[in-house]
Amino acid sequence: DKLSLQIDNYQLQSYLSNSASLYLPFDWDDMENGKIEIKHSEDDTFFCNIDLKLKEYGEVNLKLALYDTNQLNIHIYSQNDEFKKIVRENLGELKSALIDAKITPRQIKIFEPKIKQTSPYASPYENINDDIKMGFEIKI
Repeated sequence: DKLSLQIDNYQLQSYLSNSASLYLPFDWDDMENGKIEIKHSEDDTFFCNIDLKLKEYGEVNLKLALYDTNQLNIHIYSQNDEFKKIVRENLGELKSALIDAKITPRQIKIFEPKIKQTSPYASPYENINDDIKMGFEIKI
């Protein structure tokens, strides 16, 4: 029942955000939870957000943008210095693997995550994209 509820939740989230959100129910011992969200823009750019919570390294967020058929930008967000060191040490191998797959890595950057400031007066709707033209109706 819990897995079914998670899947229903992500299907609803996909519909409401005009994207594809995927729940990751994998049995991976090092991952506490994770999700993938994929969006497509009108200019044929694809965006993929991968949010993971790893037992050893904490929260890791990957933001990918694929454009012009094979050009890729990757932004990696983590507070864990050990994780960032591992990524830096293996960047050459990552770039080679992408090039072998005929994907050109244009930008791979590692960032500290942005600290979210919560205010009791902040609106939960501040980041709504006005370009999305869709509605949602609930019938009881």
